[in-house]
Amino acid sequence: MPSLRTNLEKLAVLDQNPNAKRQRSCSPEIEEVLELPPLPAPVKDFAPYFSKASDTPVAELLEPYHAYESELRKFYAQQPDDPVLKDGHINTVPIYAGQESSLKIRARNLEAETEAEKEKYILSLSKADRKPDGSPAVVASLKEFQSNFNLFSESSLSELDWSNVVAAGSSVTTALLPVPEKWSGSKKSLREYYHDRLAPASDVDLFLYGLTEEEGLEKIKHIETTVRDSILHEVTTIHCPASL
Repeated sequence: MPSLRTNLEKLAVLDQNPNAKRQRSCSPEIEEVLELPPLPAPVKDFAPYFSKASDTPVAELLEPYHAYESELRKFYAQQPDDPVLKDGHINTVPIYAGQESSLKIRARNLEAETEAEKEKYILSLSKADRKPDGSPAVVASLKEFQSNFNLFSESSLSELDWSNVVAAGSSVTTALLPVPEKWSGSKKSLREYYHDRLAPASDVDLFLYGLTEEEGLEKIKHIETTVRDSILHEVTTIHCPASL
């Protein structure tokens, strides 16, 4: 049986941190405190925080945010109705909200790294693929990102109603990356860069949120129709066992 002191200590933690939440485990005699750890800067302000901390290693900057996300996942798994999760953007970093210019490449200093540090990178980039330190990490505007995404996805989603739909994965990060001057001269060269050079095996991952099962099925039908109507090629739809 837990001691009185232990329970009092847990209550003290709850009182001191407004983000701490008490969660009962399967055993009625054991209590687990869910607590979001403190952050050096709010997630929404990560971009300027990252930019200003230029002398701090990237891994060190990300460590508290990884810990924060790890604890946040526990809320989703154990207390999905907790008020802390009502903010749908609780763990997202806005890119095109006036902060895009602060996102710069933080290049590795290969000459200063030890062999042990270099061995941590399994798939090291070639010299030609390395971006200059301080160069833009993302394209300059939301409009440019949207243009890149439409070209990458061959305009298959250009007529999509994006309500309750989120695109994620490599299709998004690919469209965010600045395009080398060699490939940015035309849509033809950009298409070759995306599909033959940068991401030949990439796809577009779409996720639905905030819908009932019936609404989700209707949204899936809408997505399928949109894709069929937007491209000239034949479309094949596969219903996987794990899908709705």
